[in-house]
Amino acid sequence: MNFNKIALVTGLVVSGIAVSGFVAPVEAAATFNLSFYGGISGFGQFTDSQGPLTCFPTSTNPNDCGPMGSSQVYVTHTVSNFQATIGGTTWTSLTGWYADPSISQGPGSIGYSQYGPTLVPNAWVSQTGYYRQLLLSFSSAGPNSLSGSFTASLNNGQTISGVFQGGLGSTDVPEPLNILGALTSLALFGTVSTALKRRKLTK
Repeated sequence: MNFNKIALVTGLVVSGIAVSGFVAPVEAAATFNLSFYGGISGFGQFTDSQGPLTCFPTSTNPNDCGPMGSSQVYVTHTVSNFQATIGGTTWTSLTGWYADPSISQGPGSIGYSQYGPTLVPNAWVSQTGYYRQLLLSFSSAGPNSLSGSFTASLNNGQTISGVFQGGLGSTDVPEPLNILGALTSLALFGTVSTALKRRKLTK
């Protein structure tokens, strides 16, 4: 009797995990490749991670993203793995987000200085060291491509300007347990149930 209960509970648990995993929400990540053109050319890339609403504080108040916060921005497309190399200078730091038409949110970023964080709408600000700043100002930002102009302060002290453009490189959608996995678990549950019935008949 105890064996029957354990087998039944095990089958239900396995099936429940498979079904729960199948209906779980998914998040997507799209990688864009960047090209920079001007007096000096360059390249780069970033990942557009699409998920639930994320809050970015835009002042030094640590409670900006709390219930009483008054200075923040909510986005669903956060930027990660940003990298840009122009004229031998590389930037890898960027606190920003990509465009999301569903909430009428264009790209933007949070710029940091001695005065604290500042909201930078429709542009990205990346900084390496204290002086080497890269500013990307968008003219367009869509699901498959983007373009705009940039200004960069290089390691040699030179400041250059030009244009940039980007295109979708790859899309990675982490999938939960697939239908086959769920069906396999349900089949296992059916096998266990059949075995229990046969065990009762042979007694």
